[in-house]
Amino acid sequence: MRNRELVLSKLDTLESNMNKLQFMVNRQSPTEDFLSTIEHSRDILEQLKSFIAQQPFSPDEMNPRN
Repeated sequence: MRNRELVLSKLDTLESNMNKLQFMVNRQSPTEDFLSTIEHSRDILEQLKSFIAQQPFSPDEMNPRN
C-alpha cells in the first residue's frame, strides 16, 4: 500500500482524538472543545478515505466501491 506510514499516522491521530474526547467527558469540557475535536477527526477520516480510494485494487477484491 502506498502511503502506508501516512495512513498509520492518521489512524494514530484518530486514536489520540478518541482519548482526548474521553478526557473531555471526564472533566466536563465545553461543547466547543468536543465539536472541534470531532471536526478534526472527520477531516482525518476524509483524508484516509481519499488515500484508500487512490490505491489500486488487488486481483482478489471482488466488489470495489464506486
